[in-house]
Amino acid sequence: MIGDDSTSVKFKAEATKDISESPKGSLTVSKSKVRLGEAVDFTVSFAPPGSVEYWVIGYNVTGVELYRRAEGEVDFAHWKSMQMIGSHAASYHWVPAPADGGKYEFAAFVNTEVLTPLLEIDKDTVRSVEVSCFAASTQASNGTARARTLAANRKRSNATVLAATCADTWVGTTATGNAAYGPNLTQATVTLKLAPWIDTGSPTIVAYYAEGTVKVKHTDAAGCTTTPTDFSFGSETGREGGNGIESNQWYIDYSTSPPTVGGGGEVGVTLTTVCPSHTTIWRTAVSFGHVPAGTPLSADGLGFSGSNQPFYAFEFKRP
Repeated sequence: MIGDDSTSVKFKAEATKDISESPKGSLTVSKSKVRLGEAVDFTVSFAPPGSVEYWVIGYNVTGVELYRRAEGEVDFAHWKSMQMIGSHAASYHWVPAPADGGKYEFAAFVNTEVLTPLLEIDKDTVRSVEVSCFAASTQASNGTARARTLAANRKRSNATVLAATCADTWVGTTATGNAAYGPNLTQATVTLKLAPWIDTGSPTIVAYYAEGTVKVKHTDAAGCTTTPTDFSFGSETGREGGNGIESNQWYIDYSTSPPTVGGGGEVGVTLTTVCPSHTTIWRTAVSFGHVPAGTPLSADGLGFSGSNQPFYAFEFKRP
């Protein structure tokens, strides 16, 4: 009865639909390291599938955006819009150009029907990709043109050259020995870097210096011990006369077909030899590699190697 305090009416609305959430997923890259001209595929997969549906609105994805940050940069910036594949995935196909050489981080964000800022598709979608500066298809054939460019770079300040995204480097290992004591008396890990202070006299000849570490196997007399065994070398090794015993110059000549390599280096060291009857402190030079002049680059222009044991062995590649 209306107006009767003993009568009450309760209204209750129930919903069986779960509370909606923003689209969730994962970002994958087909390769973490590529050379110029090689393709990288970025793929976003939404999971669980239901996360792309929003109660009342329905399908809640209007686009997927890739953001990129280069090495040394603080913030990510919008890079590319991905192409939707059906309703639960998106992709982007990228073939790096010469200007893209370097190391990058990528993250994926989703645009939705709900008016919110861009949302990262998961807590951490950041993926890394490194683009090597040198492509196999162009090294041997375009060496002369590239050498001229590098020669022009040498006219700029050292800081400008060394700060370039695409550093002209080679990484490898070397070993040296002799007939009396055998191979591998020295073993080094070496990085060759552009040496803009060296004037080669020709735009087709590119000069490098080596930096790295070398380990020495001393050939001591019975009862004697020589130390130390490990040494480092770098851009200052062999500069300004090299203390009379040092050297550190390496070259690639792009005027030949195929281009050819040559060079080597020695670092001045102080050794201490302790024997039962005496101790000697002495100065000498330790080799950290030898590449005979005229050594050819590989067919793809991305490496060089050689061996003539027990005297030397080496192997270098583009990073």
